[in-house]
Amino acid sequence: MFLNMKARAERHFIRDAITIHLFERLPDGKISLLSGLQFTTIDPMQVVDPSESIDLPYTTAQELMDSLWDCGLRPSEGSGSAGSLKATESHLKDLQEFSRRLLGMVERTPANTA
Repeated sequence: MFLNMKARAERHFIRDAITIHLFERLPDGKISLLSGLQFTTIDPMQVVDPSESIDLPYTTAQELMDSLWDCGLRPSEGSGSAGSLKATESHLKDLQEFSRRLLGMVERTPANTA
């Protein structure tokens, strides 16, 4: 397994494509680039040999996700990041408190005490 593997994505507007680079920086300063990937036809019931797959360390997968985000890709489902959700929850809590206070003021006005 590659311990120093990096993942980068690059957006090509003219080709309407995202290019993904998987590479490792070597001690001599050169870069070892993964290339020559090919598809193999298998039976759907066949067990896939793990050595025929690409395993990305979590940090590399996160780099790839961040790089895809920088290319403009977003999840097709879901409502955004945890930070965005937290901000929305805080805003909702503020609105609930505001509404509660506003309703308390309406109940105490002289026009409503007849």
